[in-house]
Amino acid sequence: MGRIPLVEYDDASPEVRAVYEQIAATRGSVLNIHKGVANHPEALKALFALISTTYRSDSLHKRHQELAYLFTSTLNQCHY
Repeated sequence: MGRIPLVEYDDASPEVRAVYEQIAATRGSVLNIHKGVANHPEALKALFALISTTYRSDSLHKRHQELAYLFTSTLNQCHY
């Protein structure tokens, strides 16, 4: 089975490091999904922009955001 290599901070290009620093500043850590997408720096930038716009906006109260996450996880039978 193939595996996408994860790009660690120390091995990342300066472009990817800059995005990692933005991610760490907003969420506290860089997740493996970011490290996998970092194999394509433009995709990483786009993913971070999407996440920032979607999840960090004030369009929904935090309580409603959490409810949406819970509902979606339940629909998808996601147990984590």
